[in-house]
Amino acid sequence: MLTEKNQYSYLRKELLTRFFTFLFESKNPLEINKIPYEMIPSGGDPRRCCIYKDREMIKYRLLSLMGYDLSESFDESPSLYEFFNRCGKDRAPALPPLSVITAACSSCRSKQYRVTELCRGCLARPCQTICPADAISMKSGKALIDGEKCINCGKCRESCPYSAIVYIPVPCEEVCPVGAIIKKEGHAIEIDRDKCISCGRCTRSCPFGAIVEKSHIVPLVAAIKQKKDMTLMIAPSLYDQLPGADSQILAALKAAGFSRVYELQEAAEIVAEEEGKELLERMENGQSFMTTSCCPAYVETVKKHIPELASHVSDTPSPMMAGARILREKYPGTTIVFAGPCLAKKVEAYEKGGVDLVLNFEELGTLLIAKSVEILDYPAAEEVTSFALGRGFARSGGVGKAVKASLEEDIHCSQIDGLSVKTIRLMKTWIKKAPEGRLVEVMACEGGCSRGPCSLNS
Repeated sequence: MLTEKNQYSYLRKELLTRFFTFLFESKNPLEINKIPYEMIPSGGDPRRCCIYKDREMIKYRLLSLMGYDLSESFDESPSLYEFFNRCGKDRAPALPPLSVITAACSSCRSKQYRVTELCRGCLARPCQTICPADAISMKSGKALIDGEKCINCGKCRESCPYSAIVYIPVPCEEVCPVGAIIKKEGHAIEIDRDKCISCGRCTRSCPFGAIVEKSHIVPLVAAIKQKKDMTLMIAPSLYDQLPGADSQILAALKAAGFSRVYELQEAAEIVAEEEGKELLERMENGQSFMTTSCCPAYVETVKKHIPELASHVSDTPSPMMAGARILREKYPGTTIVFAGPCLAKKVEAYEKGGVDLVLNFEELGTLLIAKSVEILDYPAAEEVTSFALGRGFARSGGVGKAVKASLEEDIHCSQIDGLSVKTIRLMKTWIKKAPEGRLVEVMACEGGCSRGPCSLNS
């Protein structure tokens, strides 16, 4: 994935800030039409072919922030003001959470290996000798790869003593662990909904920002302005991403318009204890292993790609769902908002209910900016570390550690640290041969939730 330090990331944050400011402060809804022109002024250097296309891309990204699905065919002629008037201001947009801005996609050529001008046409010609597809020939003293024959094995690149062969990927396709990106030569990519697990990696890998997430911020701001009772649930990984002490972060979030803030590490420890009990019951019934269930992208992977493994996935609800149940009982009628680094949580919230709105950390941070809330302005209270094991859910290994701590007997725990083509292939072997651990922690993101696609330090 791209790091956060890139021009698209800066543009995305600027757009979020402007949109939040419009939602909170504008007295005239027509002012939304000005945003593309303010961000892309006349006389500036265009990011694409011209400033007019740049402005259109801003319009499409604003539509995704309003919750529109850009992958579907729709009448694009109305103004932003008209689209804003039509969008749902009291409810979260429907699934799927991702859509593609077709006009923004660069229609990358299919992944390929290419010989550069660094080729010396050496006598040894290891690239030609080692190629299993006989795809390399020599022309004018240089190696040439036949794209029709090439099987993209990469052996030529590995063997070249001059590093003259480069691999040219399709970034979104490259990071997708389940082959959900449909790439047709010369056409914008499509997302295969039947394969997509909503891991979100594609949104942070496309250098053109063509894959976007449908946002829940319009109904969120509407609820804040109406001063509704709102409870913000925050994932444990948030503390790794914002400045200041825990108490300062909590005070700042409440000042942004929430009635209360609930830290999910308490629910996480409840989940760990329940998963421990469930594991012991399954072992008593003769089951060889059980996997964790707190990662919704992994649960989607099993559902869509390894259904034979479904009986081994824990039935214990995730911390988000466990936390929502606690809050529903304690504060009936409150609007529950979950904030985390995971796009797949939107799918979980839709399908299981109980959570009204889902924000990513980038949106949450921008909300603080738009409301002029400075975390460090709030007094720092003496820190008391509570629910440390639940807080560890944010990092790889933390779930397994918490479950083991809830058990009296020592259980061997193994883990899958990040979903990939390779790890999914490994998990498919568990159907015939059980993994080493009786408990297997599976995280879709390498490093855990703290490194999720919607985190601030991805």
